[in-house]
Amino acid sequence: MIVNDVLEAFERIGGYTILVKGSPGTGKTTFAVTLLEEICLKGGGKGVYISTRVDPETFYKQFPRISKFIPADNILDATQSEFVEDKSRQLRYEDLASFLRAVFTKVEEKDVSILIVDSWDAICSQIGDDIEKLNVSMLDVARKTETNLILISEKESEEKLDYLVDCILLFKQEREEERLVRRVFIQKMRGVPIKEQMNLFTLHDGRFTHVTSNIAIVKAKKEKIPNKDEFFSSGIKGLDDILGGGYPRGAFVLLEAAKESVGLESYWQIVLQTVVNFLHNDMGVLVIPEEGLNTKFVKESVANYVAEDKIDEHVRVIDADVSEGISAHFNTYLDEYNKFKSRNKHCLHVIGLTKMNFFDENDVRIHLSDLVVRNHHNKDLMIGIMKPSTVLSGEIKEMADIYLKVTQIEGVICMYGVKPRTCIYGLSQERSGEFLEIKLTPIV
Repeated sequence: MIVNDVLEAFERIGGYTILVKGSPGTGKTTFAVTLLEEICLKGGGKGVYISTRVDPETFYKQFPRISKFIPADNILDATQSEFVEDKSRQLRYEDLASFLRAVFTKVEEKDVSILIVDSWDAICSQIGDDIEKLNVSMLDVARKTETNLILISEKESEEKLDYLVDCILLFKQEREEERLVRRVFIQKMRGVPIKEQMNLFTLHDGRFTHVTSNIAIVKAKKEKIPNKDEFFSSGIKGLDDILGGGYPRGAFVLLEAAKESVGLESYWQIVLQTVVNFLHNDMGVLVIPEEGLNTKFVKESVANYVAEDKIDEHVRVIDADVSEGISAHFNTYLDEYNKFKSRNKHCLHVIGLTKMNFFDENDVRIHLSDLVVRNHHNKDLMIGIMKPSTVLSGEIKEMADIYLKVTQIEGVICMYGVKPRTCIYGLSQERSGEFLEIKLTPIV
């Protein structure tokens, strides 16, 4: 993780210098504050924050938790405003010499281990003299006092300063599928191997958080989530919250891989959470495997969470046989469905829609529409899984009550809602006591 890499560099090399670059709003200040907080939490020393943007009071309002770690005297006002109540917290300077003298004095008297200047562009503009000399002198102060230094700049272009600092981090906010995506690029990092040059991150809860993914099918316990009167739980608490309670009873949920390259196991893990929760609540599950899956894989993946006797009783997997035709296939499927309904059980339908490419389009349209209607009438739940290459994809999207897409960004499995519209969420697995849970982290 990028914060840990920076902390490692700080420990290895005293007076480490970092240039944090990016346009306004890309997360530079939040990253610096998060890093400062981590250092203080780990007992790594004291920090001083020099701000040319806001006064200390406003800074505390923007980042209230930082008051627990950074005393007000260590947040210095470099706005050069004439209307400052507490002159002791103002960093006054008129030229290069007075600025360096003021900084050196603060570093020495406060026994500082990390100094953050936000923004360096404003300091350079205010001084206005020999910028190259200012850069060299500032880095010299950091190295001679062994004070780790972070300079924040809004210039993305290459500058002479880039060649002088130990590390360059470029922050960007971009849009994919008309949704916000945040990335930080490690352009340079002396003394520490660069594990990932491009990293996905979020500013959720006012913190810089590196978003990673570790989705895998493993043997584990899964907590039973009770269903509500109007909803079936998705088996993922965070997704239930996003959807306002879960999947509505009688709904057709469409889960699409946004790219053909998205691994089948990645989005099967999302469906698997719903399958397992249905079984924990003693309900039936019927599966037509998606292309690339089979009966063996489906049952073995479920067996990681559920006893085999329950699988035998409550799970039916019907592999599509192209030679038999879709009508015979669906008749077999409906026979199994009716057996569950005769036992007054609610059912989860999991339909691999790309598998339908092997059948006549009109026949698929008829049988799929019939199943959607039955599902709605019986207040069961239907999840369709499809890839971009699925035939009738446009019509299927129109049928769906909930439409979710799974994608991959910088190696991270992500999901977002088209219907309802949501931001992008990074998916990861976490242990919660004895249970394994899927966590959704919003990219905001």
